[in-house]
Amino acid sequence: MSPDELATWEKRLQDPDRRGEAARVLAQELRPRGGGEKLAVALEVLAIVTRDPGEEAQVLAELGRLRLSMRDPEQAALALARAVYLAPGDASLLKGLRDSPDRALAADVLEDLRSDAPPAAVAAIEAELAALR
Repeated sequence: MSPDELATWEKRLQDPDRRGEAARVLAQELRPRGGGEKLAVALEVLAIVTRDPGEEAQVLAELGRLRLSMRDPEQAALALARAVYLAPGDASLLKGLRDSPDRALAADVLEDLRSDAPPAAVAAIEAELAALR
């Protein structure tokens, strides 16, 4: 996709009638490129427009991992907290955190999550913490 085409899809994120489609297209296009802020914005919109709580949880978990890779622990923790709240028994939401290049930062985010997590999510969070240590 050309830069002009990307810009057109980014503009469509502002259109209430097109933002869901735009978020999906941009997320699909930007994932292989490494993401960054543009992918984060697309994932945030996608999380808002999706109607399936399981899909929303997966999108939020992806957003959390992306924000962690961008060294934004506060936004990472917020996205991951929303994900585990929506699907507390889904251990896959935390997949990939143990592979973070900044394991200490990932552990800090998980510690924050553990303090407010639903009981069904605590075991998965503790397993990821153990893997990071």
